[in-house]
Amino acid sequence: MRPVIEGSTISCKFVSRRHARVAAASVVGLLLWPATAEAQFGTPPQIFCGRTYVFSKAVPDGNVIAGQATTVLVNTMHFVNRIALAGNCPAGNPTVTMTANLNCTPGPSSGPTVFGPFTLVEGFTQIPINVPIPAGPARLCDVVVTARVTFSDGSIIEQTGDQTISVQDPAAGNPTMPQLCVSIVSGSGVFRAHPGDQRTISYVLTNRHDQGWNGSLIVQAWNAADLPAVIAGPNDLRSGAWSVADPGGGDNFPHVCDADVAPGDCVTLPGAPHQTTPVMDSVAVSLDAGQSLTLMRLTRTWGLSANGAANESTALLDGTFADGSPGRAAAGTILCADTSQSAQFSCPSGSGRAATAVGGSISGVGPAAEIRADASMAGTQQFRINLALDVNRTQMLVNGVPIASATDFSGVHQIDGQHARVACDLSFINPRVPPDATITLNQSFVIQPHAVSDPTTDVALQTISHVRTAPNGFRTMYPSSIGRVDVDRTGTLVDAALNFTHQACAVGVLNDGAFTPAAMTNLAWEISPEGADRYNVSSTWTATNPGAIPYIGFDVFNDFRAFAAPTLICGSTPGDLNGDGTIDGDDIRGHLDCVQDMAPGSACGCADMDFNDKLDGDDTALFIAALLSVPQRYQTHFGPIPATITTDMGDQPAMVEGEMRLLVGAPDAMGNRSVILDELILGTTSVPTQAGQTGGMSILLRPGKGSGTWNMQMGVFNATADLDVAYPLADELFGQSQDPEPQPDVDPHATEFFSAFVTATMALSEGITQVDLSGELTADVIESIGDSVTRVHVPVTNIPMTLKTFTEPTDCPPRLRENKRTLCLKPIFVRDNNGNNPAGSSFAALQAEANAIWAKCCIDLVWQPVQFLDVTEYLLIENFDTPEGFNERQELRAQIDPLGENDCVEVFFVEQFLIGDTGPHHAAGDGVTSGSGTKHAKIIIADAVIDDCMNDPMNPPATRLLAHEIGHALGLRHDDLPCIMSPRSTPPNCPGQYSPGLSAGFHCNKIRSPLLKANTPKEPCCRVSDCTSSGE
Repeated sequence: MRPVIEGSTISCKFVSRRHARVAAASVVGLLLWPATAEAQFGTPPQIFCGRTYVFSKAVPDGNVIAGQATTVLVNTMHFVNRIALAGNCPAGNPTVTMTANLNCTPGPSSGPTVFGPFTLVEGFTQIPINVPIPAGPARLCDVVVTARVTFSDGSIIEQTGDQTISVQDPAAGNPTMPQLCVSIVSGSGVFRAHPGDQRTISYVLTNRHDQGWNGSLIVQAWNAADLPAVIAGPNDLRSGAWSVADPGGGDNFPHVCDADVAPGDCVTLPGAPHQTTPVMDSVAVSLDAGQSLTLMRLTRTWGLSANGAANESTALLDGTFADGSPGRAAAGTILCADTSQSAQFSCPSGSGRAATAVGGSISGVGPAAEIRADASMAGTQQFRINLALDVNRTQMLVNGVPIASATDFSGVHQIDGQHARVACDLSFINPRVPPDATITLNQSFVIQPHAVSDPTTDVALQTISHVRTAPNGFRTMYPSSIGRVDVDRTGTLVDAALNFTHQACAVGVLNDGAFTPAAMTNLAWEISPEGADRYNVSSTWTATNPGAIPYIGFDVFNDFRAFAAPTLICGSTPGDLNGDGTIDGDDIRGHLDCVQDMAPGSACGCADMDFNDKLDGDDTALFIAALLSVPQRYQTHFGPIPATITTDMGDQPAMVEGEMRLLVGAPDAMGNRSVILDELILGTTSVPTQAGQTGGMSILLRPGKGSGTWNMQMGVFNATADLDVAYPLADELFGQSQDPEPQPDVDPHATEFFSAFVTATMALSEGITQVDLSGELTADVIESIGDSVTRVHVPVTNIPMTLKTFTEPTDCPPRLRENKRTLCLKPIFVRDNNGNNPAGSSFAALQAEANAIWAKCCIDLVWQPVQFLDVTEYLLIENFDTPEGFNERQELRAQIDPLGENDCVEVFFVEQFLIGDTGPHHAAGDGVTSGSGTKHAKIIIADAVIDDCMNDPMNPPATRLLAHEIGHALGLRHDDLPCIMSPRSTPPNCPGQYSPGLSAGFHCNKIRSPLLKANTPKEPCCRVSDCTSSGE
């Protein structure tokens, strides 16, 4: 549950729009890894079968409308890890059942609502649930969710947590939207990061009231990975529950304003995670009527965070409107430490990669934890280090007297991919140890490179120290230490610092015939280094037992976990060998020296242009291309700014927002640069015509139809372009497709053809990464439908054009690098006229697939709260393949935001599409999109895709339909690749059986939609191309 914590007031930076940060030139090309990393510690796993469970929750938009029954989306994250000795844990996947209660002040409250059971996999499982909110007044509510995990042997463990939501009055003039909102830009509110990496959380604060608002944004963050409760089954030293992080009040990830962190830097990790208290910050905020602000915060995991560690956070806007009425809004997020995420190497201190561990040994020494680590950005330079218990130096004393023959070392137990356990088994001690004896165990651990795989690796133990304190004392029972080993690898570019944890627990075995285990407490733990490859541990405890039964033996378990980081990384742009912030002739000598000699200890990390941790001709070719730097890409996202649209009613004021990208060639002898207008996407507000309001207009550059010149000496830029213009009024009046290749699941929309001329001043000098553009875009109609709109004029002043470079993620191939964007979607469930029998049963399954698939194109889907539409006739879309069916779909789309101005793709859920008025159903594959690639794109989904087909043994899962339709909404057509956009629906068979694959070059690069928004600040991302095309 969320802790009760005190907070302080801090200063944060609010922005409506944020320019990309340009890092200042560094004075050195490489950044040194600091001293020993810090670690999170939980409790050790049990001897035979340890189970851990981490339950966390995110509410990306916790703001719903008062006075009506609705739901709120809660994205739940579940992490399960079982640690077994010789197969002692039950086989099979566990299940989770969640029970949600809504506690509101004032009422009404609701619950319990039961969700599940759902099947969990080992590791992470994300499950969205829609918690019902009963109709009632404006109020704050806590959604309290208890998650109960059941294993195949009947054992049950449980976690409970809560998040806050706000039920509030609707906005003035817009009854479908809350008057105050705080939402998460990422969409799901779920963030995962490799240990040591950080994430940026962007909060959008919006006041839709007709009066100003003043108050505070209160952010709380706390550790969600504490000890789960055991409800059924054993919970002792043999089998039970353990925790991956502090079971008490510590291990709270830092969560700070981005303004408190230097540009290009990362959150400073506190030096003692177990003493890091929960976060509570209060930031003063003022919002004018209609104003929207964005606040960025940074949060980060520790390098030695265990896989599965998680923190939750809640952001609460709490204040009043100018008329004195209260205004509150809420949202919540999760950050999980996930070793399956790519290590980003983005932080000057603390970046690296989690190591894996298996059982091993050193000949003549003893059993070992074999640490397999890789500190290279590309993950291609693995090394293996053995951390072994020296059986020749292990000694046990009872009341100060050595026991000569008490050791029967049981070796190493592999725990999982991250942990290894070296067990020291002290068995069948004669005479038996009395219950009041003082036991001392001296152990010595040897650190050596793996003899076969790393013969040229040298290691040196730098530090090893005991973590002596913890808020709730659990480290007294389970003493913990942190060490660092420097790794020098001959002939490689990347050396490493291997940071590792060593945690111990001691268990006494009673001489009672059942060999009952008993915990040893109050361990005295002393640890000290011996030379460069060994350290010694001395532990002492008292063998107490209320029953006064002697001990037949003891087990001491030594658990290890490790994290590798490069000792030198490139701290500047790859290719910038002298660290002056530019790639030019001054870097040539340094590059050649690195390639020829590999110059150990120098700035050669910046010579590794393809990030594969070796230097060769490929790096030289990329370096030369970087020197030539042709073309350079300049990009901007601007607006909303004023514009003028000329209609048959004269000049009309409008607001426009958009993106523009220029590909700029090298200057010729006259100082001119050739320019390709590579992207122009504009979205405008609605304007009046004699036929009615146009609705939001979408203005899109025709591919390959924009070019111009840039005179650098005069600072003048001119270009011409062909544009497609679409808007809802044209669809309504004419409804005729200019699409030469109609698609069965894309309804036609009308498109007009405009010709545009851009003229502007834009001063540029070599090495400048941002310039300001001032001028105008004028577009005149060439091919019109009805002559309603004839001209679009957009004046621009000092719009920043930023040099677009992709140096991150560093472990991502350059062609796959992109900055994240977001797409807003609004789910709408159709119900009958009485507000019963809602459609939308397919939503959760379809949503999860859509989120995962479009994340491959670095697009975060932002889901608004579910809205309901109570019109019985729309539950069944009849006569789908006739004009009557098309008109019915048009009527349905016009029910919500008919002018297409909400900047969201509306997704309507109905029960069935019918051919005729009774069937068969599955027409158009149960999904249809209108306004493809425009501001007014809308999707209709039939639940039959899941209700009929999900459990059909003759068909594969039908959960990718919505992802396919979102592709159409983003402007993609059907194609013949075996990917998500392949036309696979063939009624009456089950539809939705699309491949989840995407081609970065074919799909991601062809997306164009004015609804896509660039994340601010920029969030580097690596696209996934898992369905190839001939262009890749």
